[in-house]
Amino acid sequence: MTIPTLRAELKTPVWDALDDENSVLCKILKSTALKNPKHGQSKDQIDNDWLICLGLLHCTKENHQQQKATVFYDIVEEGGLETHRHITAADKDMNPAIHKICEFATINLYEWMRDYAEFKIPYSEAHL
Repeated sequence: MTIPTLRAELKTPVWDALDDENSVLCKILKSTALKNPKHGQSKDQIDNDWLICLGLLHCTKENHQQQKATVFYDIVEEGGLETHRHITAADKDMNPAIHKICEFATINLYEWMRDYAEFKIPYSEAHL
C-alpha cells in the first residue's frame, strides 16, 4: 500500500491531505510506525494490517462495532471467520496486533504530536 494507492481510492474531502506529501497525514502514513519489520516495506510503503489497526482506533461509530470486530478478527486469524470459527489468546498474530494498537495509542501518538504537530511534551525521560 502506498499514498498514491490511497489517494486513488479515498476521494472524500477528509482525505484531501493525501495530495500534500508534507501534510501531517502523509508524514504519519510514511512513518516507521506503519511499517512492519517482518514485511520489509520500503520508505514509501504502508503495511495494510497496521493501517487497518490504526483505522480501528479512529472509527468511533457505535453501529460499526460488529464490523470492527470482524476486521480485527481477519487481521488476527488469516482467512477470517470463513476459515476459522474460533480464536485463542495464544494465536500467533494476536499479540502483535494488540501490541501495535497499544503502541499507536501511546508511544506513536506522542511521537507524532512532537514530530509533526509541534506539540511540546511537558515532561522528559527523566520524569519517567
